[in-house]
Amino acid sequence: MRSILAATLGFALAACGSAGTPTEGAGPAPGTTFESRITAIATQAGLDMAAWQACRTRANPDARIIEDMTVGVASGVGGTPTFLVNGAMVVGAQAAGVFQDAIQAARTRAQASGLPAATYYATTFPGVPVGTSPVAGPADALVTIVEFSDFECPYCGRVQPTLRTVLAGAGGYVRVVFKHFPLSMHAHARPAAIAADCAHAQGRFWEFHDLVFSGQATLF
Repeated sequence: MRSILAATLGFALAACGSAGTPTEGAGPAPGTTFESRITAIATQAGLDMAAWQACRTRANPDARIIEDMTVGVASGVGGTPTFLVNGAMVVGAQAAGVFQDAIQAARTRAQASGLPAATYYATTFPGVPVGTSPVAGPADALVTIVEFSDFECPYCGRVQPTLRTVLAGAGGYVRVVFKHFPLSMHAHARPAAIAADCAHAQGRFWEFHDLVFSGQATLF
């Protein structure tokens, strides 16, 4: 499966995000390694470090990442960040108003369907299942935002404050589902995704997620 994805993604994932150049950070501290930096984040996230290390070295540690990427490719994802708002695609680090409009339109469609909120998403969008992916928000949310993201992509980091603002004003009828989509152009995106998946195994994905994105400039 990995070779199929590589062939599919090799030409499509030339860059992440939308137009524009993100602000460059200070960069990693001299003399440190990516392994030492990601391990420091795992420690800060409160993980059981022995279990986290064992998880990262298990057989096929990227199986869930490949599963997420397969779903993304089948859904037309061609870069990061990409969001499916009840199936409607929003691409790039967009302004809050773009997300708010997409959420309102998705909510209106969901309400018009007549389906129960608890089953609406799974019934209407079976091709992009929530599965065991990390979720923030109520299980019976009318609107599900599926985020395909790459921890090393600067645009994925840039959009996080916007998402927090949008979700804070959404009134509890929106949930976010995180799917991994590490780009081949980013050397550390795949190991970061595996590290995050192993944090998810301990129920601490979002703590790890927030630390990685807030420290993105010095991690990568």
